[in-house]
Amino acid sequence: MDRLNVHHVGNVFLFTPRLDEAYAWYTALFGKPGERAMPQLAVWELGSVRFTLHAEDELNHAGADLGGTVP
Repeated sequence: MDRLNVHHVGNVFLFTPRLDEAYAWYTALFGKPGERAMPQLAVWELGSVRFTLHAEDELNHAGADLGGTVP
């Protein structure tokens, strides 16, 4: 079996039921606004890591078997 080499986390997804409130909170935390290119997403480029907020929907939510915070 080949060995998996993981060097760093490139993207962290966080699913939230209140995107606008979460956007405001993370904007204050990071000290800069995120990009809102799509209504259900907000993205911050933080050095070598991308942090993405995703609005919860019927397919993507924090309580889903495969949802929640995903690095």
